[in-house]
Amino acid sequence: MKFKLPKRCEYCAHKLVDGKCVNPDCIAYTKPETTTTETAGDSK
Repeated sequence: MKFKLPKRCEYCAHKLVDGKCVNPDCIAYTKPETTTTETAGDSK
C-alpha cells in the first residue's frame, strides 16, 4: 500500500483545497468570492 501525498501549490507548497491555494501570502492565491454580498449601487 502506497502513501499518497496531497496536492500542493507549485509556488508555496501549501495544501490545495478544491484545486486552489488557500494561503493568503501566496502569489497564486485568489480571494474566494462571496455570493451573499449585495452591491449598494443597484438600489436607487
